[in-house]
Amino acid sequence: AISGGHLTEVDTNTLAYNSLSMSGLGGVDSPNQLALNATTSTIYGESNGGFYTINEAAGTANFAPVLYEYFYDIAVNPATNKAYLTDYGSKIGIVDGAAGNAYSAINTSGKPYLFSTSSLAVDSTNNLTYVLDNYDGRIAVVSGSTLQTPYITGLPTQGSLLTFNPVSNKLYTNGSNSTPLTVIDGATHAVSSIAGIHTTAVTVNPVTNRVYATNFPAVWSGWNQTATIAVIDGSTQAVLANVPVGQASAGAEAIGIDTASNEIYVSNGDDGGVSNSVSVIDGATNTVSATVATDYDPGA
Repeated sequence: AISGGHLTEVDTNTLAYNSLSMSGLGGVDSPNQLALNATTSTIYGESNGGFYTINEAAGTANFAPVLYEYFYDIAVNPATNKAYLTDYGSKIGIVDGAAGNAYSAINTSGKPYLFSTSSLAVDSTNNLTYVLDNYDGRIAVVSGSTLQTPYITGLPTQGSLLTFNPVSNKLYTNGSNSTPLTVIDGATHAVSSIAGIHTTAVTVNPVTNRVYATNFPAVWSGWNQTATIAVIDGSTQAVLANVPVGQASAGAEAIGIDTASNEIYVSNGDDGGVSNSVSVIDGATNTVSATVATDYDPGA
């Protein structure tokens, strides 16, 4: 989790945590999004004006400046040792881990200066990167080998996330608060939705083929509304459970998964309910098994 200019690392066995300072590295701010390349034990984080690389084993971090770029999201393709970043315009950045984290960029939408490209997801099996254009309601399908970008259209606008399920070859995205969770078939590009799920974060456990989505009320009626984690069957898209984690004003900001222990970790922000903490969900029982205090307002 990132909070207060620190990267908080939680030991999944003891639930103890350590913090790595992100200040003094030259970045404008701390990263809001993180992506792990488990093959190289490298964590990547986006920032205004550049990106972070974090050596997980050594516990060290570096910042690489990229002029005039304001990055939004980041994802890793471990098969090609590359990280991909979206900016607040129409580009996707590529960080080549095999070339000393060298940076390059391509234009995906042809619409400079529009706040269009936002979240992205990687299909490492087929070497594809999906880039959400939340202005036009479409997804660019970027080939890692040719850098060509055909599009999936007919999606909700105002989306803020894109998650890929490698088991079922499905993509998940959202829209405005009243828009249900949208599901895209990676093979046919058919678009469907899951009623009753209004989300800002989605994560997949590929071992159990379960999809976990933050779930907030579609209509805001007060600070004491409950935020939950929706548990979805990745094959049928049926909702199996909704696990309460905090009040809608602060709970359920980001989700991480330990596939070995089948535990789900949910960061809860600083406001009401369960705040400044990480909720631990048992994937076998779909219940909260522990709550771990963190630094101020964890967001990723």
